[in-house]
Amino acid sequence: MLTPEETQRIQNKLDLNEQLLWSGRPIPRAFSKSTIGAMIFGIPWCAITSVVGGAFLSSVIFGDPNETCTINGKTTTIAEVSIWFKIGMCAFFVPFITIGIAMLFAPLWKRIAMTGQIYAVTTKRALIMGRIRTKSWRAPEISFLDRCDRRNGTGDIHFSYSSVSQNGHHPPVGFDNLPAADLDAAEAALRKIYTED
Repeated sequence: MLTPEETQRIQNKLDLNEQLLWSGRPIPRAFSKSTIGAMIFGIPWCAITSVVGGAFLSSVIFGDPNETCTINGKTTTIAEVSIWFKIGMCAFFVPFITIGIAMLFAPLWKRIAMTGQIYAVTTKRALIMGRIRTKSWRAPEISFLDRCDRRNGTGDIHFSYSSVSQNGHHPPVGFDNLPAADLDAAEAALRKIYTED
């Protein structure tokens, strides 16, 4: 069930003489499962980055000041190495660490992103509304419907669409990870605008 604020968001997107046939939201936790692979890959990524980066940075920053190293063919001691070089070496590992952290928390980021997602079908189009961006497909563009029911109580409804401006058909899009209770109503609303146009 949508909150009054979410319903108002949909109403604000409607054109003149456009009526809402169905609206709902996906189950956010179902999207998190698709990012488990990234999270698992993030574990060795972070481990390797930590070991390599930590060993390198500890030798540059905390190493013996009299230890020698070669930079640009010139042998110098750690104490004589420029502070900017040390900062640059620290900054070199920041992207690798950031990518690792992002992979470790991928399910959380996906769940947060999908929490604000809303699906809607009106008399003129199908909409997927995110927190920032809204995608819509006009009824004449919708050409095929497909439904997938899962044993865990969720399901997907996909449709293909074609647009004159893009010259041809596109990969299927639609409503992913809907609760089983919403599947029939969502499919009926989509079929209604599909068959009417």
